[in-house]
Amino acid sequence: RKEARERLARTSSWRTPSFRIGMAPKRTVPRAEGGKSTLLRYASPRRGKVATTEGETADGSGEEEAWSPSTHLMPPPPPRRPSAKEASTSLFEVQETGERNQFEDDVFYLLSGAHAAKPAVRRSSLVQLTALCATKKAGRMMRATGTLEKVMDCAFENGWNDEVMALQAAALLFVLAQDPANVPKLSSNEAMTCLFELFMQPAAGPQAKLLSDRNSRTVLEQTQKMFRVGGTLENTLHQHGLVEEVRISAPLLAVHVLESCTHAPESESALIVVEQFKASFCQRDGLEALVVLVDQLVQNLVAAKEGGEHPLQVLECLMVSLQVLENITFSNEQGIRMLLSLEFDSSTSMGSLRRVPCVQACLVWLRYLSTSIKEECKLSVLALKSILALLVNLTNGSEEGCRQVARFDGLETIGSTLMRLLESSAPSEEVSDTTNMALCLLINLVEKDEENRKTIARLTLHGEPLVRRLCRLVGPTGPPPTEYESEDEVTEEMLQKNEKDGMRAMAQTYAALLLSFLVLGSAEVRQDVDIHLEGGLSSLPSLLHRLHQFHSSTHSMTAENMTTITDLIRTLQGQELS
Repeated sequence: RKEARERLARTSSWRTPSFRIGMAPKRTVPRAEGGKSTLLRYASPRRGKVATTEGETADGSGEEEAWSPSTHLMPPPPPRRPSAKEASTSLFEVQETGERNQFEDDVFYLLSGAHAAKPAVRRSSLVQLTALCATKKAGRMMRATGTLEKVMDCAFENGWNDEVMALQAAALLFVLAQDPANVPKLSSNEAMTCLFELFMQPAAGPQAKLLSDRNSRTVLEQTQKMFRVGGTLENTLHQHGLVEEVRISAPLLAVHVLESCTHAPESESALIVVEQFKASFCQRDGLEALVVLVDQLVQNLVAAKEGGEHPLQVLECLMVSLQVLENITFSNEQGIRMLLSLEFDSSTSMGSLRRVPCVQACLVWLRYLSTSIKEECKLSVLALKSILALLVNLTNGSEEGCRQVARFDGLETIGSTLMRLLESSAPSEEVSDTTNMALCLLINLVEKDEENRKTIARLTLHGEPLVRRLCRLVGPTGPPPTEYESEDEVTEEMLQKNEKDGMRAMAQTYAALLLSFLVLGSAEVRQDVDIHLEGGLSSLPSLLHRLHQFHSSTHSMTAENMTTITDLIRTLQGQELS
């Protein structure tokens, strides 16, 4: 007992000044022969440390563990059961992982088929790959699995094998372009080269010799079916109710890819990406390739009109191509300068191939479209609107653009187009928008050029002076469109009437702005307007004030243009008019 007490005293230290109840003593067994002590070890079930007889634990921390009969040498507790939230999260992750793995397997399987030796296998694989990439989760899945670059490379490699393969590659690129996150990938050298190659395909679709092949017909029918009502790509093309009649072609889908990549987005981050795509497209001579395509399409329309045909797929491709040119030149100084200085070989102006400036070619296109317009065909009206919008961008604040339009007899061409639009028997929304676009183009031409003002003021088109026709267009200044309160009952007839009133009011205000520029510095025009305009010159300031209020509320006009309208109102009110 004496030796036990001495041993117990030696194990105590300044860390354990006294023996406390519940503290397990550290024990040893008697020394074995050889002078080495045999330690009796046991594991602490709570902290996982090993106690020794030297006053320290096995990990050297020197901390002693509390001993309890209920935990000493007991098995570890069972694992904790996850909560319902944790279980649902784990199930969701498992499902996502499974879908991602399945998508990746399907993509690699179809990619292997797209590189097969047999053309039939390649075509069928591309059709199925396009349908797979058109699903809602495809964009996120391709970025998560890293297969986006491989899919794009597959489209680039198959874009020039034959016309059917070119159509499949264009459809695949069209699907990828619907996701704004893929726009930077489409601005690469490979993508631009593939798109330019697709431009060279026949606008009317594959030739008859390819359609004689059964596999080619099946692939084309499957591709066309995706764009029809109920298909995977329904409502993605600007078909305007003509989806059953318009046949899909590689150039049509290629220009739709460009339209998706150059369309003005809503967010600032997406706008930066679009501007970068525009710059990349211009640097790679994309504008010249697109202008050449438009010129060829106009030639095809002229030839089809002489043969009594009206190919809708060519007209659709022309409309979208003009929309792309409009998008690229919108608030883009680089694109405007390149088009104003561009010359290319064209045969639409004089019937023979010769080099012409781009502005002159645009006026030739406008002259043809305005004379062959069909009001019942929305595509022809929208194509006419797009080329007018392109000319608006080229002349907006550009003295060089205004000079080129005037040099190539553009004032008479634009005025004649406006007269034809005003003589429309059944003006629709598209016709009204196109009329307003023609008025805006004339306003750009006379805003800062006095010579253009004199030329337009002297124009007599369709047996009537243009100034007097503008006075008739302004007519009586009626009340603005009705603004309904949230609690008012609004019927469809009321909305349609309000929409017509709004279109008429917009045309009146633009015509009033054009007349206001024409009366500056010309006493003869001012007297003519005062006689033929209902209400005289005094009615113009009120219309300009309404236009100023509208653009102030919608923020759709620059500060410089707003200042110009304000100064014009003061001038018309007699403060500066002599």
